[in-house]
Amino acid sequence: MLHGPRDCGWILEMARCLLSLCIAVTSTLLAAGSPIPDLRTGNVNGLKGILFWPSDVAAGADKSVPLQSVEGCEVHLVPVLELDRELTFPCGKWFALPANGSYKHWLEMDGRITPNMGLMVYSRLPFEGSGMGSLNGVAPAGRVMMPRARSLPETEGLRLISIEARYGWNREGPRVFDRRMPDAHKPVQMPEGRVLAGRFDRKTNDAIALSKPVDVRPDRIVEVWPTPPTDSDVLVVLTKPRELVADKPIAVNLALDGKRPDVLLNAFDRVLAVWYGVAARHATVTLESEAAFWPAREIDLVRGKVTTVRAALQRLPNAHVSINVPAGVTIAEKMRLEIRRSNETVRSESVVPGEHDLNALPAEMLTAILHVGEWTASEVLDLSSGDDAKVQFDLQPIDVKGSVYYGEERAAAELEFLNDQEWRRVKTNDRGEYATTFWWPKVHMVRVRIDGRNQPPYLDSFREIVESGTVDFHVPRTDYVVHVRDATTGHGVAGALVIVGNEGKGGRNSGQRITTDSEGVAALPPVDEGELYVGVRAERYASAERTMTVDDEHHDIDVALQPLRIAGTLQLRLASGAAAAQVDVWAFDGTMTPLWRGTTDNDGSVELPEVAAGAVLLVRHAQAASTARTWTPAGEGETWTLDAPAAPLTVVAKDNAANAFVALWLDGVKLSGPLLTFATWSMPATDRDGIWTGRNLPPKPTRILLLPSTGATSTAFDAIAQRVDYPWPAAITAPVSK
Repeated sequence: MLHGPRDCGWILEMARCLLSLCIAVTSTLLAAGSPIPDLRTGNVNGLKGILFWPSDVAAGADKSVPLQSVEGCEVHLVPVLELDRELTFPCGKWFALPANGSYKHWLEMDGRITPNMGLMVYSRLPFEGSGMGSLNGVAPAGRVMMPRARSLPETEGLRLISIEARYGWNREGPRVFDRRMPDAHKPVQMPEGRVLAGRFDRKTNDAIALSKPVDVRPDRIVEVWPTPPTDSDVLVVLTKPRELVADKPIAVNLALDGKRPDVLLNAFDRVLAVWYGVAARHATVTLESEAAFWPAREIDLVRGKVTTVRAALQRLPNAHVSINVPAGVTIAEKMRLEIRRSNETVRSESVVPGEHDLNALPAEMLTAILHVGEWTASEVLDLSSGDDAKVQFDLQPIDVKGSVYYGEERAAAELEFLNDQEWRRVKTNDRGEYATTFWWPKVHMVRVRIDGRNQPPYLDSFREIVESGTVDFHVPRTDYVVHVRDATTGHGVAGALVIVGNEGKGGRNSGQRITTDSEGVAALPPVDEGELYVGVRAERYASAERTMTVDDEHHDIDVALQPLRIAGTLQLRLASGAAAAQVDVWAFDGTMTPLWRGTTDNDGSVELPEVAAGAVLLVRHAQAASTARTWTPAGEGETWTLDAPAAPLTVVAKDNAANAFVALWLDGVKLSGPLLTFATWSMPATDRDGIWTGRNLPPKPTRILLLPSTGATSTAFDAIAQRVDYPWPAAITAPVSK
């Protein structure tokens, strides 16, 4: 067998459930003319005796019948806690075992053997009128031995395992038939089919050498001698907890650096996998299953040796979801609970207030989303450790009504509330009045679009709605239009990015981005009384800025962009070698002040202006790791290959501090604020639960620093930034520097 006593800790408990399968002889069999002795004769010196009788399973388990003769049949029993000890008793005779405990057992007769080992729990109970009988099937067997010219040192043992089942119920997935050979030069029987042999260190239980599978056939003796590999072999043995032992083995997929095993045995009690001839010095073993979880394991390989990995599977984690509503509140809207990873829905079901258990979810960082009518709320569901987790949604009906004003007058409008990542629309009537119900207090981002106006919506970024009442929206009556043109030709620049910043007198700040139409024209959204900033950017042009004081007059803002001289071409490729199309490229000077921004074409090329020469290029792509590198123009252009992205990096602020600003070092360049958001496809600070997740990072070490909002731009704590080595854990905890 390919496990030691430490792998069997759960067997004592499991065996109680299997006992009814192991002890399976009834008076019905006796009444049918079976040759099995009367159970009432099973008295062994005052103890309840055990009797084993063979049956023929070659035709299938459903047609199994007891053999008429037990001549030459032996029962083999191996104590679970003494796997090198093998006891034998004759079939058809009552016997008592010398000690209580769990025993693996099988039957052997000339040319026949039990296809699968059984498991039983034995207690030396007083005889009370009947013994215990077990009917075990036997099927064709062959013999295996070690070549006589070979010898094993005392520190090693030779073991055999059947990796192919040809008879009876075991074809649905066997309980592993494996045995140790007390005398490797003496042939032992194994079930017909393919057999794997291994030399194992008696002290550590690690494999020293594994054979390739050999074919065992009836009436034949096959010699097998496992030899150490030229490169490296890998043996993985994963035991299954009792909750994963079912009528049929759970489906599993194992891979070593993406390669499927050369040998895979998925049995009731364990999974065994072998890879031969692995040339790498390091490799990662991964498991996929809809029922079991085992975290990916990076292993070191040594040339000429077998690497043995033993571990226990876990069942996939469960989520316990609580949906709470105040007493007496009835929710008329339909409710749906959704579990998502990235953009994929892994579970979705209708729910009502109360407790809900979602079983066997992926062991990953997930998001639980509760839909109440058209409104949604989300919570992080961290199952990455494989442990169960809890999520709680507290619903509180908040009835809100109000009016929309355009200038001093009410106006029909459409309100849009940012609901997670979607905009929830609420229409007013002709008098500008609206009413709606929210289900949780929060600070909303709201867009207000006045009917009949050809303007982008007014943005109210921080509207706090925490209780029922009246909430009005006041949209300024302003009229600003930007005209962007080429300073050389005078032609309008289509698709130019117009950045609108507004610092209101009441301390309310907002910002929006819009693009010019085919004529180079963009109407600005309504802006509050105060200061207006307009920045314009376009590929192959130098950026331009304007600032002015807001009033309620009509304004046409003329912006003439100066064309940039091209200094060189940069070619970007993905790790696969494919062209990296539509890559965002941002150039910064030494103080990380923006100089230029562009995008690669479908061939992965981008022309860089003179202003980008010697600048730091911050590069990002949805299918690649972001990077920060200095660009120097080359005569014939330059090609950069982007790394494949690492798994997301999750940072949890100590004490779950919300809104802690995050700084991260990418390729040695410190990023925070908008640059961090750009490179990591993330937010600049931790969320309300103190969690921040960065994506598309390169698979290499980095540094992380958390700061309070008052020190978001400080460099005083850079020296104590926390180093995070790769591969990074599922989540790291970081303090907030003060």
